[in-house]
Amino acid sequence: MDRLGLPWLLATLTVIVLVVALAATTLSSGRASTITGLERYPGTPPAEYAAGPAWASPPLAPGIPAVAVGAPPEESVALVTAERTLVLVSAADGQVRWRSPLPRGAEIHGRPAPTRIDGEDVVALHVGERLAWWSLDDGTPHEMEIPTGAVVSVLGEVPLVAHGRQVTPAGAGARAAVTVPDGMIALAAHEDGQVTVAGPTGWAHLGPDGSTRSSGPWENATSPAPTVAGYSGGVVLVVRPGPHGTATLEAHADRTTDVRYLFGGPVLLPPGGRLTWTASPAGTWGILGRALVDLRTGRVDDLGAWSTRTVTADRAYGHIDGSAVVVGPTLARGMIAPGEAIPEALTTAGALVRGPAPNADTSGGVDPRRNDDTVYLLPARRSAS
Repeated sequence: MDRLGLPWLLATLTVIVLVVALAATTLSSGRASTITGLERYPGTPPAEYAAGPAWASPPLAPGIPAVAVGAPPEESVALVTAERTLVLVSAADGQVRWRSPLPRGAEIHGRPAPTRIDGEDVVALHVGERLAWWSLDDGTPHEMEIPTGAVVSVLGEVPLVAHGRQVTPAGAGARAAVTVPDGMIALAAHEDGQVTVAGPTGWAHLGPDGSTRSSGPWENATSPAPTVAGYSGGVVLVVRPGPHGTATLEAHADRTTDVRYLFGGPVLLPPGGRLTWTASPAGTWGILGRALVDLRTGRVDDLGAWSTRTVTADRAYGHIDGSAVVVGPTLARGMIAPGEAIPEALTTAGALVRGPAPNADTSGGVDPRRNDDTVYLLPARRSAS
């Protein structure tokens, strides 16, 4: 190498190093990170969980809960920070796996949702006039434009975008909208593009081209006609009203070529006559009005004068006659002490519980049930050996 070439090469390498260092500094500045080394959760932890947090989140966007995604041992938590960044962290230790900024100014609808799109496990979020999703593995971003006023449902195998009577399964490729027949509602989209619709008289499967692949009336049919109450874990829930405020819940399995009756059970209608279905994250059980419904066993239990607050992986939190109560498909009913925090979600690593930021002034006491801007991962208490 000649004498002029060596200084030029050294200068070029120096510039490259400086540029890379500047880029790294720019990318890391302002990035949301979790907080570790905390001694205590600033409130009263749930009875089964320790007061010493494994980690705490940075300030979060108001009204958007933390969501558990994935399965052990790679279970993660999706967070939307106050700086409008979607962050995926390890549930066990709070280590950031990936992060992605959200569009500035666009309204965030709902919460992050674990689902599948184009054959890949993703985290999806409705932002502005777009459905955005990120690879669960590495955060690779994708998006599709959706109509203004569209509603996104993640009840099926893939998200379903509904705009009036037009529905479209989510995906990167262009898909034609499917028209929902009169008197029916779209419930779920499947990975092959099939859409399940249902109404008072029965159900139908619509193909990606809008054709009816299969259809039929509700099995075990009696009068009067039922109301579609929800969809969860591949099961259609309908409620058939009876006399004096009584009703019958009917669960029907949504299969590839038909919808078949699974089980039924008595439920009570509220004064307004409308039952709300709140499913567990896995969709295997949930609360319908004041009844606990286990779709795996066909169990339907009336909870009395119950109102739902939160349904987590294996338990639901709510109120009965003004008292805070916890119930679950495999749990005995238990009371919650006054002031005790209620988990926002559960992971195998522990409970996600809201609270004030670690540096907040709590000398005057705190109310852990308010919508604070930080979520803490509280490990389960160790049993005595």
